[in-house]
Amino acid sequence: MSESSAPPPRITYLVLAHHKPAQFGALVRRLTRSGSSVVAHIDAKSDEAPFRAVVDPASTTFAERRYRIRWAGFSSVLAELGLLATAARHHPADYYVLLSGVDYPIRPEEQLREELRSGATYMNCWAMPSVEHNKPMWRLEKYVIAGRGDQGRVVDLLNRHVLPRLPTRNVRRGLGGHRPFGGSVWWALPHGVAQDVLRFAAREHRFVRFFRWAPFSDEMFFQTVVQAVDGPPLRPAIMFTDWSRPEFGTASPATLSAADVELLRAQSQFFARKFDLDRDPELFDVLDRELLGR
Repeated sequence: MSESSAPPPRITYLVLAHHKPAQFGALVRRLTRSGSSVVAHIDAKSDEAPFRAVVDPASTTFAERRYRIRWAGFSSVLAELGLLATAARHHPADYYVLLSGVDYPIRPEEQLREELRSGATYMNCWAMPSVEHNKPMWRLEKYVIAGRGDQGRVVDLLNRHVLPRLPTRNVRRGLGGHRPFGGSVWWALPHGVAQDVLRFAAREHRFVRFFRWAPFSDEMFFQTVVQAVDGPPLRPAIMFTDWSRPEFGTASPATLSAADVELLRAQSQFFARKFDLDRDPELFDVLDRELLGR
């Protein structure tokens, strides 16, 4: 059977969310309207009930274990591994696409399925260190307790005055000789690669432990593992973010609005982030009409 005549790839979306349940529900309804499935992780600091109330349980499964997500913390890696494992058990698919609850499609799913016929892994991935892409080696060499100052004065003192005095970590040993790579959080993995990632994480205990002390670990862990398992070719990630107007200093990309429709139309990616229906209640209706053909 030729590639063009083969059935379109099946997709399971993995969604990380912690707030805005109504917006989460709108995203999930869009993602599942053509038969795809969703597996969602709701931050353990949030009440899961409002998120369950806005989705169809026939197409949406919630993570079997929930984690308290800390900004730049290893808990994100654990949540994403859990999403992959839950998806592989309950909604096995040809591809697993990682999103957040404040993302939205900007091209029709039919076009995404055609792209995914490639069998490639979609992930931004650069060898570390990379000055150009802001992937410094200190993120692996230094001990850091991740978080945005929300873990108390003691942790802040440890990060500022105690942990920097510790010896530089042996990255090569910690990673089992694997070369470190970094990239963006959002990826799309073929089923075979996802299985390889889960097996690697279950087997390489020292490797996994090493990332517990690395800030922004979810921007390095999966990239390093994907390179280590030597899967199919890599293509750029399918998520668009606008860093020309960063928020919170430089920590967060621009919040996109209906005024950005033409900017979004010009992109080659299939999803964008981030959106806020509290600011722009009709935004998803505009995107559905202008970019997704309803």
